[in-house]
Amino acid sequence: AGCFKEASFAQYEDDVPKTRQNNIIPVQIDVTDDTSVQRCFETVSKWIAHGGSIKNQEPAKTRYLYALINNAGMAGSVGYTDWYTMSDFETPMNVNYYGVIRVTKAFLPILKDQAIQDAAKNNDKSGLGGTTKVINIVSVAGYLRGIGGAPYYASKHAAESLSASLRYELRKWKIQVVTVNPSVHETPLAKSTEQGAIQMWNRLSPKMKEDYGQDVYDEFYRNFTDAVATFMWNPKVVTDEVCHCVQTRYPSSQLIVGSDAKYLISLMMLFPTWLQEWVISKSVETHAQPAAMKIGNKSHTRKSKHE
Repeated sequence: AGCFKEASFAQYEDDVPKTRQNNIIPVQIDVTDDTSVQRCFETVSKWIAHGGSIKNQEPAKTRYLYALINNAGMAGSVGYTDWYTMSDFETPMNVNYYGVIRVTKAFLPILKDQAIQDAAKNNDKSGLGGTTKVINIVSVAGYLRGIGGAPYYASKHAAESLSASLRYELRKWKIQVVTVNPSVHETPLAKSTEQGAIQMWNRLSPKMKEDYGQDVYDEFYRNFTDAVATFMWNPKVVTDEVCHCVQTRYPSSQLIVGSDAKYLISLMMLFPTWLQEWVISKSVETHAQPAAMKIGNKSHTRKSKHE
């Protein structure tokens, strides 16, 4: 299990039942750092080569990496594109997109070696794929566009497109590529969006705040946080879906998780683009006009309750 911080290792000592603790080995990994990813790859390679014991203290066993699961992700700041810096776009892209590339490319040698061994044993010519999988945790944001999170939406669209390309390319190696696309679930990432919106507004220049005005921000903040809070599902549903993907020989290549996404969003994806945009704008777009666009406005803005 990859952890960004070593402090997170404790959760596998305290929360996991004793009967399962020996089956979970936490490994520190920063998906934005090549050296960290390579170090993680070497640790896993050693685990496989030594029959499951990183310290080589156990009898040799046959080990198999059934799935590489790319789960690292971040939401980033929340606001209008006009409010973002270039760093706001680069940071989530580096985690949500380049991180998936970095980790997948690092572990492909293991996955391909296993595919070669499987082919030699089974002589499988079905073309449907073997038991090895790359499972990318993306988001319904990889399907749809929205208001107030362009860097996040862009990174998830990129990850979804990458996964599609990998799916075609790795088919020759009988390696399956699956994307799991949750809607909003009760995770630290989802909960961070509210604070992200507050921090975004507070850091804007006085001129930017003056141009937009407090009314625009207040309505944007209210609509965005209400939309997130309305559909907040139990994250266990996502982990159950991921486990199902690992255990099922031929899972669906694209899985949507969350009742709102599975039915409402899936239906909306059948709409033409103009109709999708109309529905989204009616759902979350603010009706308040920028202060600078109001005739006769003399740049009077009131203080935010978040300042």
